[in-house]
Amino acid sequence: MSNFLTLPNHKTIAGLVAVTACLAIGSTIQAQTNDTESRVVVTGAEITPTPHPHDDTRPKLEHIMKEVSGTQITVTKKATVIKLDKQPPVQNNNNQELFIKAPGLLVSEQQNPGQFNYSYRGLGNPQESEYTLFLQDGLPLMSEWIGFPTLYYQPFPQSVSEIQLIRGGSSLLYGPEPAPAVNFVSKRPAPGSPWQAYMEMVGGSDGYYSSYASVQEASGPFEMRLDAGYQTSEGQRDNGEFHVWQADGYFGYRPDDKQLIALDVHASRFNGGDPGKINIFQFDADQNFSTTPYNENWVDRYTAVLRYELEFGDGWLMQAKGWYTHQDIDSRAAANLANAPGTGFINPTVFPTSTTFGYEAFDNGGVDLRFRKKWGGDGTFRGSALTFGGVAYHGDAPFTRYTLTNDNSGPGFLYAPRGTTVPDGHTRPGAAGPFNLQNIPLDQDRTADYQAFFIEDLIRIGSFHIVPSFRLDHENVEVNSTHAPWLADPALTPPRVQTGAASISADHWVPLYGIGMGNDFGKGNETYFSATTGWRPTRFFDIAGTTRTIQPGSDIPDPFESIDIELGVHGTPIKGLWYDFGLFWMEFSNRTESQNVSTTDFVIVNTGNTRHRGVEAEISYDLLAPFHQDVVPAPDSKDSKDSKSMPVPPIVTHPLQLVVFTNISLLDAEFTESTQVIPNSGGRTFVGNDPAYAPDVIWKGGISFRKEKCFNFTLSGIYVADQFWADSNQPLLAQPGNVVLVPAVIPSYTVFNFSAEWYLTKNVRLIGGISNLADEKYYSRAFLTGLIDPAPGRSAYAGVSVEF
Repeated sequence: MSNFLTLPNHKTIAGLVAVTACLAIGSTIQAQTNDTESRVVVTGAEITPTPHPHDDTRPKLEHIMKEVSGTQITVTKKATVIKLDKQPPVQNNNNQELFIKAPGLLVSEQQNPGQFNYSYRGLGNPQESEYTLFLQDGLPLMSEWIGFPTLYYQPFPQSVSEIQLIRGGSSLLYGPEPAPAVNFVSKRPAPGSPWQAYMEMVGGSDGYYSSYASVQEASGPFEMRLDAGYQTSEGQRDNGEFHVWQADGYFGYRPDDKQLIALDVHASRFNGGDPGKINIFQFDADQNFSTTPYNENWVDRYTAVLRYELEFGDGWLMQAKGWYTHQDIDSRAAANLANAPGTGFINPTVFPTSTTFGYEAFDNGGVDLRFRKKWGGDGTFRGSALTFGGVAYHGDAPFTRYTLTNDNSGPGFLYAPRGTTVPDGHTRPGAAGPFNLQNIPLDQDRTADYQAFFIEDLIRIGSFHIVPSFRLDHENVEVNSTHAPWLADPALTPPRVQTGAASISADHWVPLYGIGMGNDFGKGNETYFSATTGWRPTRFFDIAGTTRTIQPGSDIPDPFESIDIELGVHGTPIKGLWYDFGLFWMEFSNRTESQNVSTTDFVIVNTGNTRHRGVEAEISYDLLAPFHQDVVPAPDSKDSKDSKSMPVPPIVTHPLQLVVFTNISLLDAEFTESTQVIPNSGGRTFVGNDPAYAPDVIWKGGISFRKEKCFNFTLSGIYVADQFWADSNQPLLAQPGNVVLVPAVIPSYTVFNFSAEWYLTKNVRLIGGISNLADEKYYSRAFLTGLIDPAPGRSAYAGVSVEF
């Protein structure tokens, strides 16, 4: 693993290309400003410029959030927006394609949508997205926001209007998890819009089928939207079949144009096989082989949100949300098929003698109250805004595991249906022998409480702006265990003595600070700088996991804390162009790593502190923009001499577009402090190691030829450089003979996707695409159990949509 900051190679060249492009952009800014200042270009992506350089403009809003978005201040933060209506519908769980315009976001793929795995800038293992924060309409999607921040649900792309990717201060906006915050914004009917309906049906490789339908209306004070979808696939791997059902409802009432009372409901159900992880020999021989043909997962999630928004004059806005979520995560998980003695590592045939049924239930909710006050008037401080508010949250998350064997459940225990339990007691894995397994090895009541107060102030002085921020977070997590591996059980053979407490809790107050500065210059350009802090909460597993808890007399672990410094420039200086070039430096303390000890059990290890620095850049340019006709509003012909006559608004056009887009993340990350020792290294610690899942280069890009409501052909690609999968930077070895089951490095991979849509009429559209166009054979997930998770191979799909 090389350091791109010191070695000249393809990574350095990529950086030079990005710098050169930005310099070229800068050299054209003044010329383009002088040439176009008095002209108005009106297309589907542009509106009339205003005389204030910091005003939100349509070209800029195609790529980033509003500077003050409702009750949120995003100026000086990196706040990328992915407009899903600018690309063909994403199909078959292709999250690489969904986040192709999200710089630096690492998508770690698995083949069914039972859980989702993302990470950013090498913060941590992407498994279940535990180091990121995902939201829907500003509310957390994690299973349990504080104690179990994992991602087992993601809305169908068809129900989402845009995705917001916020970093450089996301903790100050939304709280726990350092970066990024990823917010799915649900589709809503525009006020005053008539009845509309939409249907979509798509089929594809490996038995893939997707159907989706929606209806919406907002012609009066009452507005509504209903949608529902279903996806299924047999899967590329054995035991890879899955089924997903989702439905959403929105019901709103506007007493006047200053108020909104709304109810949102979201429902999702997933069930699918778990084909298991494989070693490198099995991957090379047959990546579709299943090592766990008997395992299965179920995830149900139901959410209700009550919202009230009020603009009560003089620049004030209030947004209040109250929400409740229930989620079930159930799993039937047995060990992998084992190899018979002397048969090697390719074709295991020996079935396990027990399986574990896990039942996790999550009931959580809270209140989110935010205010915004615009101030500054039309003078020097025009555009200034103050935001403040608070959050109160509570979650209950009981967790129970049952051990099923032939002894207590009969010969079909490996395929027992969902809901199967066994009475408290003891069992044995085989037909004879001692009772050395508990029927209920784990039974915990887990609770989490969280409160926060936050305030940010955007102070504008002409084109210069500064944003001081403060947030005070408080967490309390508690785990009470009735059954656990550290509690005494004299009935086991041999008897077990108690080694940890039955009840344990953690309580932390975490102040967060931030300062942002920027300057608007030229035409549509802005410099930005921010220095912010963030944190990751103490989780249930940090104090009481599946195999061990905090030892008596030991300290409760401190939360994962971060410092993030961003410096850059972005803008839309010429027609059809967007650019963003930024440098970052991040520091993280109390980094943890999950180390598996079996298929279902693991331990949490504090591996130390890390430093992450690098470059993040993106460019999007419409090659046909210079040929688009400029439209100048003409005065009202009734009386062109009347100084009060208003120009006639030009007709919005949808010209041909040939958009080239690319983004790149160049990362240099390493451990700066650690007490963990590398095995067989003579006592050397992790200091100097690369953190796991911290590739030096992530490149994403593509080209899109489109005409709105006519056609769209998009070819996109992603390149991810080599990366270590463990903080130790070591391979996993099997004995005897130190056989490498998983190499230390996940090899680099390049994946291309093609997607298209073609409108036969204004209401009927054909949809099609090919994922993993070149059929790249790769993997992006590896585990300390000695196994890897193959990424999807090539697949194709085609379908039709109708709207009316």
